[in-house]
Amino acid sequence: MNNENTEIEITENTKEQNQQKTENNLTNSSTSISNSKEQNKEEKEALKKKEIALQYQKVTRNLAREISKKDGFSLITQTEEKKEDPIPEEPAKEPEDGLSTETTFKAATSLLLGLEIAIIILYGLCTRLHIYDPTKGHFVDVYQMFTGIEIMMFFGFGYLMTFLKRYGMGAVGFTMLITVLAIQWGILVDGFFGKWYNNEWGYIEIDLIKLIESLFLVASILISYGAVIGKVSPLQLVVMTFFEVIFYSINKSVLVWGVVDLVDAGGTVNIHMFGAYFGLSVAYMIGKPSATTDSEGGHIADLFSLIGTIFLWIYWPSFNGGALEPNSPQQQRAIINTIFALSGATIATFITSSWLSHNWKIRPVDIQNATLAGGVAIGAVCHMTLNISDCILIGFAAGFASTVGFSRLQSILDRWGLHDTCGVNNLHGIPSLIGATASVILVAYKGKREHDLPDVIIENDQWTDQWAAITMTLALSISSGLVVGFILHLLNPNSATIFYADAPYWEVMDDFGRSADSQIQKNLSDLEAGLEASRSLRAIIAKYATLGFQPGLDFSMHSKGFGDFSVHSKRSNKPDNASSDHGSSSELGETRRGDDV
Repeated sequence: MNNENTEIEITENTKEQNQQKTENNLTNSSTSISNSKEQNKEEKEALKKKEIALQYQKVTRNLAREISKKDGFSLITQTEEKKEDPIPEEPAKEPEDGLSTETTFKAATSLLLGLEIAIIILYGLCTRLHIYDPTKGHFVDVYQMFTGIEIMMFFGFGYLMTFLKRYGMGAVGFTMLITVLAIQWGILVDGFFGKWYNNEWGYIEIDLIKLIESLFLVASILISYGAVIGKVSPLQLVVMTFFEVIFYSINKSVLVWGVVDLVDAGGTVNIHMFGAYFGLSVAYMIGKPSATTDSEGGHIADLFSLIGTIFLWIYWPSFNGGALEPNSPQQQRAIINTIFALSGATIATFITSSWLSHNWKIRPVDIQNATLAGGVAIGAVCHMTLNISDCILIGFAAGFASTVGFSRLQSILDRWGLHDTCGVNNLHGIPSLIGATASVILVAYKGKREHDLPDVIIENDQWTDQWAAITMTLALSISSGLVVGFILHLLNPNSATIFYADAPYWEVMDDFGRSADSQIQKNLSDLEAGLEASRSLRAIIAKYATLGFQPGLDFSMHSKGFGDFSVHSKRSNKPDNASSDHGSSSELGETRRGDDV
């Protein structure tokens, strides 16, 4: 009996133990399941936060990459840049409001090649070399005059136009192109119209005098170039040169030295007046590009321009007397009278420039240009018998008027829509009007008294021919300039072209044209972009903080000045129950200090 009871107790204990084990297993199982669910929930939350953080990092990188496009300002490190696949960008669309640079070059070179082939053929068929008589010994004397005028074209005019701080190659290089093209084309065209008007057909005789006359034509075209310099493409320059040679030759060979007999040894009317108002008419039709800092001058540019002025000043007597008979009284008077007229203009320019300046200082633009106005004004009468005081007076008046033009008149014309880059109206236009008027007065006075007859003054009523020549020159130069300007307007470069700069047309160094002012402006622009990016990043950092992440800012200095900037994020060590608002406030405060730094 006792054994049975004992067995029953053992059996009951075993059942209780088994039941207890089962309950324990169930409890453990439910606990593990509960723990597993909590762990999975935490993992999902962590994964979700990580995905959101990655999205914000991507936004940050994209924003930083946009800012880093600016030269010298990088917001992401090169390592981070390599990790990200570059975002393909759509190619920039070419503006449709004009010709592209590549198109103008293709057209310009093709046109030049066609012209050169035609010129070679025409020279082979229509010209013949004329040899001087060796016994007279004039060749060397004429060649010296030719050399002086040639230096004026290549060096004087070329460097005079280097006043634009980033257009030095265009000023000197395109001056060279215009000069050689106009010499070749001008001899043929001028010879043709001369023979056509006089009905004397035959070979065009080429000698040094003909070459000097072609340089006079070149001077007129370079004057026109000054009105549009920096605003036209090589194609437009070639087209302008081609047409202006034709209209200049018509005015010279048919009108002023055909229909009438103009007295103008130095080209006051048929060179300076024609070139100035032809160029101004072209400039009016082309219009004014948007203003940039490239259209301004600089200290070095002003210095180079002044060197061109000095060369023009020295060789201007050769220009006024070069086409006259070598060693003749007329040539001697022309050289001496021109020197005194230039000196009078120089004195007047220094005085007037200081008077018209708000601080009594001398303006470089006046000295670069107005000091030459006396040579322009005296040209029509330089070979006449004049008192030295007359020459100084003419030069002084021209220098004064030219300086007033640069100081006051040019800005008025600009507001009226006539943008004259080089101020040719002030250096060539106004002085040519003064010189032409002086020629009318002096010829009328001297004609009645038979001064300079028959060497200089053609007839007693020569003054009527002077007036007629002035009227015809102004009418033809302005009308033809408007027509050619309209043609050039159709060939305008598109708005993407950088004006007043060599970069679109010449291979230049990367640091060319950089000045302290432009560099400061660039750095300020970069800083502005950086601050704007910082404000955007501040908002992103605040989002990081609300998600429990602590963003870190890592600045590393860069050789370009602003340095590389990277954004890193790490999991916050704060407890889960920490206030997110407090964390956000802390991070914002830290970001502001970084901005201050």
